[in-house]
Amino acid sequence: MNHSHYWAFGIALLYAPVQAEPGPIHFDSGKLTVRKQDMPIVAEHCQYAMAHPELNLQIQGHTDLRGSQEFSLAIGQARAENVQGLLGACGLPEQRMEAMSFGKERPLAAGATAAAGRINRRVEIIYVPRPAP
Repeated sequence: MNHSHYWAFGIALLYAPVQAEPGPIHFDSGKLTVRKQDMPIVAEHCQYAMAHPELNLQIQGHTDLRGSQEFSLAIGQARAENVQGLLGACGLPEQRMEAMSFGKERPLAAGATAAAGRINRRVEIIYVPRPAP
């Protein structure tokens, strides 16, 4: 099988369709930028979305349980928009993406421990069918 490589965010990847939706993208506490170790996940989402033009992306920002609801919604939105910008830079049209924040409303892990925070500080990308023209 002959695979070619392509570069996304400085990472060489095989250009072969991603078979399953990639997972969440995590963030360090108080940071808006994607962690270096999570950039390959962003690249996988780009590859998956490019292979599925029939799908739109809901880019959902989530935070840990610390801070006010207002702050959590704002930082979740900023993280979602950061990921949206990275996906746009790889060639995804803006009209296929919607950035939104749930703040601390939908934690995956209960509690305010450091371990729970690492799990909850994330952006999830949900793929939804594009509306019929």
